[in-house]
Amino acid sequence: MTRRLYRQGDVILEKIDLSGDTVKRFCNTTSNKLEIPGETGHRHLLEAEVCRDGLSQTYVIVHKNTKIVHDQHPALEIEPGIYVLRFVRDWLLESARPVD
Repeated sequence: MTRRLYRQGDVILEKIDLSGDTVKRFCNTTSNKLEIPGETGHRHLLEAEVCRDGLSQTYVIVHKNTKIVHDQHPALEIEPGIYVLRFVRDWLLESARPVD
């Protein structure tokens, strides 16, 4: 199976092979819209069902083709499916800094 990833800035949606019923069995639906505030005050927005488990994992259930939008990035069309929400963070390790 090919992994399907969508990335918009620091937000990643990774498609997983579970049914919506399975996700809902162990998660609580918290919203029908995914809103992720960014560091610059702009938000990533996606019309989809958002479910969270008790361990801080967020699942996104996309029922029909929809777009994730953000003021500073091109909109991405997301196909129906179940996704895990992930983030990319840039870390500058002390050992990776240039020596003066």
